[in-house]
Amino acid sequence: FPSHDTMENFLRYMNSLSYFLNYAELLAKIPTPAIVWSEEQTLNNIKLYQSALNHQETEIRYAVKACTLKSILETVKKQGCSVDCQSVMEAQLSLKAGIDIQKIILNSPRLKEEEILWAMQNNIKIICDSKSHLHIVNKLVSKLNFPSDWRYGIRVSLPIEGTKRFHNKLGMDKD
Repeated sequence: FPSHDTMENFLRYMNSLSYFLNYAELLAKIPTPAIVWSEEQTLNNIKLYQSALNHQETEIRYAVKACTLKSILETVKKQGCSVDCQSVMEAQLSLKAGIDIQKIILNSPRLKEEEILWAMQNNIKIICDSKSHLHIVNKLVSKLNFPSDWRYGIRVSLPIEGTKRFHNKLGMDKD
């Protein structure tokens, strides 16, 4: 895990961030609605996380649902980050942006059988967070003779105080 000094530097930096944009001037030049982002700032933020979390087991994942713009996905790719997709569409956009298939994870409580099948057929990792997803995966693995080394993840909901309200979003019971 990162040292205490590294985390302090990281937090100090994050607290010092400010964006000096003249929004009135910007809106006069750009038609709205518009998304304004800085590739340089995005790269710097990712590098900062990578530096602060300098641990071999750490994987930084961009939540594609935050913004699906190809240019942002390409920036995330430049830094070797993985992506967390909530839908097949987000996974397809990630592929079009050139993100390595091994860096794409499909993770949604709303996945249907055909979406899980698509992910399996395209060798995209999935995270099962319900018993129904496990049943679908087991059925498809058996039915379609998927290789025994095909892997997927399981999200487990631990009985942590304060999370009971969000239980369905946090995975399956550990039992």
